[in-house]
Parts: sequence; C-alpha cells; structure tokens
Amino acid sequence: MAKSVEKKGSQGAQILLVDNERDFVEVYADILRAWGYTVTTTTSAAQAIQLVGGADFDLVITDIWMPGMNGIDLLKTLKQMRSTLPVIVITGYSSVQTAIQAMKAEAADYLTKSQFLKSEARERIERTLMKREIGSKRKGKTDQNHRREERLMRKLDRKRHGCDVTSDATVSCQ
Repeated sequence: MAKSVEKKGSQGAQILLVDNERDFVEVYADILRAWGYTVTTTTSAAQAIQLVGGADFDLVITDIWMPGMNGIDLLKTLKQMRSTLPVIVITGYSSVQTAIQAMKAEAADYLTKSQFLKSEARERIERTLMKREIGSKRKGKTDQNHRREERLMRKLDRKRHGCDVTSDATVSCQ
C-alpha cells in the first residue's frame, strides 16, 4: 500500500521510499518530510514500479533486501524505465559485494540505514538531487542549442537557394 503526504520542500523534490519494513518506511519518511521533501512510500518493489510509471519522482530510495524483487533488481528495472531517475540504495546489512552491485547497476549512491539518521545522508540526498537538476538543465540547453542550430541551417539552406532571409517567418525567393 502506497502512502503519500503532500509537503513541498524548498527544492520541491518528490521522493519515493521503498522498503518492506513498515516501521523503517514510516520513521525515515518522517525524517525526509522534516527535511522538506514530498514523500511517497511503499513496501513493495512491484508497487514502486507502478508508482514510477505513473508519477514524476525526482529520486527513489530503496532497500536492497526485500521479498520478491530485491532492491538491485528494482534499480535495474527503474533505470530501464527512466534512465535519468536517480536511485539511492540503502541497506541494514552493508557489504562490499552489494555496494559494487549497486554501483554497477548505476545507483546514485549507497547508504546504510544507520547513516540515514545522520546529516551525511541529507547531504548525499541533496547532492544527488542537485546532480539530477544540473543534468536536466544541460539536456535543456542541448535541446535549445539543437533547435537553434536547425534554424540556422534552414536559413543557410534558403540563402543557398537565392532566398532573402530576414527571419524564420519572412522569406522572399526569386
């Protein structure tokens, strides 16, 4: 069952928190809300996939060890759905092997649940969100540059064909 409480943070970031342990979800969702984020929670990877398919989350935070689909498989599935969606993997049972698996699957970060209680977690979440925002702005600028380049190419093409080009809207051909 998913639970969402609307409370916009200063960044307005929407976070999906996934963990099969209901107590963990409630406590850590409260922490995220106190930090100013809008938080949606679920206790199942399958429901997380449905939620991401129907909403525009800025970040997903998921546990690794869950029944059914584990957090690494969820991460891989979410990356196939939305390659730019950052996913932070958390675990109560940290190991080098799971950290490597998470990073190979393109996790934005890897935290232990005990780290989540510390300010370090907040800094890492904010850094992850900032990286996403910078990436989005870069993509927007790339798209803008591409459109501008296309307009200039059209003007150049028209000039080659003997057209007087004063703007995109005003074209006189002989």
